Amino acid sequence: MTNVLVIGGLSCIASALVAHLCQLRNDKVDALDSGLSKSLAPLSITVIEKTPLDIASLPASYIEKLKTVKYIVGNWNRPELLEEVMKRQDGQAWDYVFNCATECRFGQNDHAYKRDILDLAVNIANIAGKNNVGVLIHLSTARVYNTSNTKRKSAISNAESSPCFDATEAPNSYIKYYVLAEERLSEISEANPSLSIVVIRPALPYGPVDRYYVAPLLMMGQVCHSKKENMKVLWERGLPVNTVHVEDIARAMVATAKWQRDQVGITEPISKATLVKFNVADLGNTTNEKIAEAVSKAFGIKKSFHDAIINAVAKRMHTQDLTDEVNESFLGPWMELLANSNIPDSPLTPYLDQEHPYCALGAHPFGVDGSLITKTPGLEFAYKHPNLEYQVLKALVNEMITLRLWPDTQSKG
Repeated sequence: MTNVLVIGGLSCIASALVAHLCQLRNDKVDALDSGLSKSLAPLSITVIEKTPLDIASLPASYIEKLKTVKYIVGNWNRPELLEEVMKRQDGQAWDYVFNCATECRFGQNDHAYKRDILDLAVNIANIAGKNNVGVLIHLSTARVYNTSNTKRKSAISNAESSPCFDATEAPNSYIKYYVLAEERLSEISEANPSLSIVVIRPALPYGPVDRYYVAPLLMMGQVCHSKKENMKVLWERGLPVNTVHVEDIARAMVATAKWQRDQVGITEPISKATLVKFNVADLGNTTNEKIAEAVSKAFGIKKSFHDAIINAVAKRMHTQDLTDEVNESFLGPWMELLANSNIPDSPLTPYLDQEHPYCALGAHPFGVDGSLITKTPGLEFAYKHPNLEYQVLKALVNEMITLRLWPDTQSKG
């Protein structure tokens, strides 16, 4: 039996991970078999989530998958709950623990980020170490890198990796606490070499269940479509804003977890490190123009870019001022669309918080090198979605229309 624990199960990345694990279990695939043998070990999946399943705003297909796993409703910020779950009653150890609960909305205060990213990561790692967890997989972000002019590069050896921000110099609190979490995990790994840790650093995620990554850009596209206007795009066309489908993030988390576990049983492993870090970014080199093209194609509208003078002014503006300008032009029309569709309480908003990577694109282009995972011997990983696909964005809109979270203007023309 291979025992898997997923902490946080309803975010877009966590939902994709649980769906992928369920598919492996149903297909009886040995992708997480805890040894080097090819025997097919039964896969047991447990999810800890704060939200009861019967009020989750997820597509029916995801709800059905979650009904087939052990679903524990509880507050993962309570160390007592983590202790209780990780100390299994059957005396076995968890083979894999996936920490997806660090996936946070933008625009939180320092207290929330510290609690939900840093403190949670430290608690999970310390408790996992005490309970002999096989591999801990920590979901981070590629925004921890301190580089604007080159692609952010991960490496098995930290010496070959692109530099990361010092926590005191991080451009915002969102990034600061991801940096601090990774630093503390490194300290924990050094103090407890028996605990293997994989850190996953995704580029900008997109795909099913996305509510605040690419989704706000889609809401802007919806407003432009309804007003029969071109979508005016800020920033230069060629600025990198690299993307990755949530399904590929999920597959990468599983593949690297198994790879790291296998290194323990190899006489000459590729890596002797107990903590490894992998970027996850598709190979399509998504730029500002490509993401604008995908959004405009999803709604059948035209796009246009601001000229160099406006972009130069925007770069000099305080980020909050820029955010306010964008929000003012889209929030009102979006709320009107919701009201016209009799949707009183949608959590969706086109609000672009200043911590959103697109909002800071002028100062911090988001280029991410996701190729290491495809080149590492023994991983044999290939991206299923090598390019940003407008059809996926269109499917996301249809998903949210079905859930009554999105105005159904398309059927009305």
